[in-house]
Amino acid sequence: MKTKDWEWISCKRGKYLRNNLLYKNGFIHGFFSKHSQKDHPSQLISCLSERTKTSIHLSKQVHGNKIILASTALDNQLIEADGLISDKSRQSLWVSSADCIPILFADKKKGCVAACHSGWRGLAENILIEILKRLKARGSEMKDLIIAIGPAISKKRYEVGQEVIDRIGKRLKSKTYPANNELDKSLIDKTITNSQNIDKFLLDIRLVALRQLIEHGIGRNQISVNSLCTYDESNDFHSWRRDKLRKIQWSGILSKY
Repeated sequence: MKTKDWEWISCKRGKYLRNNLLYKNGFIHGFFSKHSQKDHPSQLISCLSERTKTSIHLSKQVHGNKIILASTALDNQLIEADGLISDKSRQSLWVSSADCIPILFADKKKGCVAACHSGWRGLAENILIEILKRLKARGSEMKDLIIAIGPAISKKRYEVGQEVIDRIGKRLKSKTYPANNELDKSLIDKTITNSQNIDKFLLDIRLVALRQLIEHGIGRNQISVNSLCTYDESNDFHSWRRDKLRKIQWSGILSKY
């Protein structure tokens, strides 16, 4: 895959996706594939950076909305959380995913970064909004943030029930939008559609994430969304819905400061 926004990069431990919005602003990062499934972030970091003093930070992901500072998230003492925010220089923040969305944040002005893992539960619990709030509290301005939404399960492969739709719907604003809102009407219509199965729906979790970010002050040009489906792209990604196996791929980003 090579588009204006995303490109596969080969490395000694397989390959990873690089996002141009982050890359052109100087942020070292990567959305890794299943080809690196046996590798830990402490090994994958060598594909992204030759810095010898880059620290590794990750958490025990639990499908919630807890956000922690990277300095409290050490590899030998995992804390339950689904989002990390850098608080020092040369920190690499890592999240794992299969069908859920890996999302990387960066502040162009401050050089700080954040990373989170989110499926429908995280979106229903406003994990993205919590990250925005935490970044703002630490001095970031919304206009300076850039965000890459990585590979995840696609809408056509993600069938859910009414309970999920009800919980997600509560986190999306009214379908009546002000004239200056950047959220196009076509996005609203595409988020949720009926499935062929009775009482089931097809949900686009990446579109939910995009809508939430835009509705909370992030410009559309500040967000890049990858279109690859973890379910369909079986050669490159693990998928829980497809294989029912607890296997993951890692995504990581380095703080600048």
